[in-house]
Amino acid sequence: PEVVPAGDGFLMLYAALKAGPGLYAAVSRDGRTWTPTGDAPLIPPGRGPPDFDAARVAHPALLAAGDRVRVWYTGYAHDASAARRLTLRVGAADYEHTEFEGEE
Repeated sequence: PEVVPAGDGFLMLYAALKAGPGLYAAVSRDGRTWTPTGDAPLIPPGRGPPDFDAARVAHPALLAAGDRVRVWYTGYAHDASAARRLTLRVGAADYEHTEFEGEE
């Protein structure tokens, strides 16, 4: 999991393999008790080829900067020969995001 200060508490991004593929989010006021932001992953895998992250998303890294949280994660394609990519998503408190992609 990855945790950053956000608003009046903390934001955590984590993989919950028993819940399904993707990166899930939870929030906490004290850093000890966490509340998931929803049942679905905040960052789900892509929908299928040619999405670079169709097989799996993993390894989140977060950076809080002002009222924004930047999320980097690794995406894995179904095709083992395809390049893995590191993606940056920038979101506000409502978790909407803009996506930027770069190859590994």
